[in-house]
Amino acid sequence: MTTTIRNTTLFTVTSALAACFLLSCILSVRGFGATYYWAGSEGAGWSNTAAWKDVNGTSQSAFSDSHTYVINPNQVLGGGATAASRTDVNSNPFPANNLTVESGGVVVVDSTSGVDTLTLNGGALRNYQSGAKTWGDGINDKIVLTGGSTSQVSLGTNGGALPIDAFVEGAGNLILRPKSATRYMQLSKANTHTGTTTMQPDGSEGTFFINNANALQYSTLNLNYDTASEGAVTFNQNSTIGGLEDSGVAANLNLGGRTISIGYNDSARDKTFDGDISNGSIIKIGSSTQRFTGAVSTPVTVTEGTVVMAGSYTGGTIALNGGNLNIGSDTTAGDIMSFTTLTLTDGSTITWQVDGASGDVLQTSGTLALGTLSAGAVTINVDSIGAAPVKNVWYTLFDGTVSDFNASKFTFSGYNADKWVIGEGSLQIMLIPEPSTAILAGLGLAGLCLRRRRR
Repeated sequence: MTTTIRNTTLFTVTSALAACFLLSCILSVRGFGATYYWAGSEGAGWSNTAAWKDVNGTSQSAFSDSHTYVINPNQVLGGGATAASRTDVNSNPFPANNLTVESGGVVVVDSTSGVDTLTLNGGALRNYQSGAKTWGDGINDKIVLTGGSTSQVSLGTNGGALPIDAFVEGAGNLILRPKSATRYMQLSKANTHTGTTTMQPDGSEGTFFINNANALQYSTLNLNYDTASEGAVTFNQNSTIGGLEDSGVAANLNLGGRTISIGYNDSARDKTFDGDISNGSIIKIGSSTQRFTGAVSTPVTVTEGTVVMAGSYTGGTIALNGGNLNIGSDTTAGDIMSFTTLTLTDGSTITWQVDGASGDVLQTSGTLALGTLSAGAVTINVDSIGAAPVKNVWYTLFDGTVSDFNASKFTFSGYNADKWVIGEGSLQIMLIPEPSTAILAGLGLAGLCLRRRRR
């Protein structure tokens, strides 16, 4: 009995495997799961069955969702030199679920439509028509950006707007090339792509609309302008972006009254923005470092990671809610950062740069209020970027009115504080010029001199 059962089981399993193998062979012969390449002429409709051929030059017999359809380099699907010679490739939806555009290949978007999965491996979407043509159904369509590639969304000479109403994912980079405020680009979904999204206007007033709070949540926004105000990025709601940089001239960014959270949990996303930022507010999130070298005139809150304020700051309020603020250029000491209000909470860090007898200064027209900070709650990271601190030199850390001061609320890293002096309008520190880390509360009265002195 037992032997019979085992033999029957073995026969059944063997038969099933044989059947699967036979079915696989049949499907392969019939072209299921095959790859077909665009072989039609520029201007031919994409639903032309015979225009898609395999590597042997054989046309497919019918479209199938299990097939992969590829536009090779330098091929244009739905193109044509003039409007009259271009076929409306999207007059009918693409007859299959997957379309891949290789580097140099182009899909011309002549009407509102899309493909379930459009893979851009360095390829491009382009609109030649004068009106706005949307890519994507706004429900399930997605664009996959292949890692290591840079793809593009662009407009023809007379091309109108090209909004993207599809989910964007993948590790590749994307370049958007709008021409004006009416011939714009737009992202409308909560996307997950991690490559860089570059706004590179193809005109003096190119506009990029960000219509979803998470459209660039994992992507760095790169402004590649020829002039500081060549383009415009419009945030239509408070938004999150993975990083901020500019790769052309220093670009101006008007936040439109929105709060923009910037950052990512990856040191490879440490970014520098050289332009001016205005009209809104910034929240730094994630472990990455965001460096600003231009003029920042918005309030800044640092909850995670590091903000390097290497340019000018006129935003008024700085709030450290657990993050790190580097108050200088991170290359020279003696920089002055001005503000009206500085708020500190437990777990915050101030990176203070010192070079010999010179050090950075926090300067305010308001008050530094320490409030209910815990003991050792705020770290002062003394960063010696040149010569070591000089013994018996008073360094001005804070230029302004200090209230609720208590030395025990600070921890020093890099160099210890030997003495504090609170004058009427400044907080000064004398450093011990040997690197060490200690909590001020543990120094004892012998090592801490706290007194009042007029400036």
